[in-house]
Amino acid sequence: MKHLNKYTKKLTMAKILVENGERAYLGKLFGVSQPTIRRALDGKTNTDLAKKIRKVAIDRGGVVQSTRVYKR
Repeated sequence: MKHLNKYTKKLTMAKILVENGERAYLGKLFGVSQPTIRRALDGKTNTDLAKKIRKVAIDRGGVVQSTRVYKR
């Protein structure tokens, strides 16, 4: 799920929540650092690798956390 934040004009995506140990597993599986995993799961990057990380995270039980846009 993607949103365009009307205050910052920045595209934001929903976060993916994973259980303890999953981030480490994903890091080893893809051979990348924890900051790379964190940015992918937090929806801050949208590269092909980030998309793969999110897909595997969801396939392994990750939950998409809905994002909310608050009006002022």
